[in-house]
Amino acid sequence: MLVDDNTCCNCVVQDGLTSPEFQSLDPNQIGNVEFYHEKLYTNGINCGFGDKRCPCCCFLPYLETMDPNGRKIGASQYICDACLLVPKVDVFDEYDRHTYRVRPDTCVGGLCVQCRCGGEKGRCCRIPWKIRDPITHEPVQSSHESTGEDAQVTSLWTGLKRACQKKNAYFLNFPEDASSNLRATLTGTALLIDMSFSEDDN
Repeated sequence: MLVDDNTCCNCVVQDGLTSPEFQSLDPNQIGNVEFYHEKLYTNGINCGFGDKRCPCCCFLPYLETMDPNGRKIGASQYICDACLLVPKVDVFDEYDRHTYRVRPDTCVGGLCVQCRCGGEKGRCCRIPWKIRDPITHEPVQSSHESTGEDAQVTSLWTGLKRACQKKNAYFLNFPEDASSNLRATLTGTALLIDMSFSEDDN
């Protein structure tokens, strides 16, 4: 859920059906909930035994984004198609219209994910998940025109923090035409990407 305390935004991720840390919280002390994400039980993005894994293509992970009154304002759905080695997420608006496809650029004839290197700090080694038109799959324009970058969800390299603390970091650059509801939904998309690739990482 996203909580607005008038000074900053705090993102709280619930673990499991119920989280003990929430039971004693007074909503008046943590500010107004702007939106939250929820899902029922799903499979992971792969299945198997031990280190022997294969892609899973049924009951895939998703997140629905809800407003404070419990009304769905968007959804993110992990997608399985013929390109099994290229992960992708479809984003839907409050009317279930397919609004964006989010996936990395590819190489080797579209078979593999293309990494990026050479940026500053956490961007020195990254995988940008470009936010794309749902039909043409071309990247859409970012809301930050000065950066010259496409809209994207980017996993950043966190160095030793990742090795020692299992800490992941993401940079989210919204499309210029995204409404507030779609921006909330794309925040859920970033969480879905993190959940899908980190939930089995012990």
